[in-house]
Amino acid sequence: MEKLLEVNNLEVQFKSQKNIIYAVTDFLLMFIKMNIRIIGESGCGKTVTSRSMLKLNNSYFEKGSIRFKGREISDLNQKELNRIRGNKISMIFQNPSSALIP
Repeated sequence: MEKLLEVNNLEVQFKSQKNIIYAVTDFLLMFIKMNIRIIGESGCGKTVTSRSMLKLNNSYFEKGSIRFKGREISDLNQKELNRIRGNKISMIFQNPSSALIP
């Protein structure tokens, strides 16, 4: 069975004026089925990690691999990313009542 989403050794970093802040380090994840939900305590990194998987952050990662249906996300150009975002893979942000029309 093909892996739907595979994340290996993801490291997400943010630059501050003086430092590099490590938001996520050595994150591993693999899903085979559809309709995935990532849950956890507030501040544990769900949003930062999920946004990184879709390349929606103003952050960068130096190491790691994010593969969707066998394709490396970091290798996709903007047009290819736009084809899968919202259509094949999407995200409901933490406050869905302000992001969705009832």
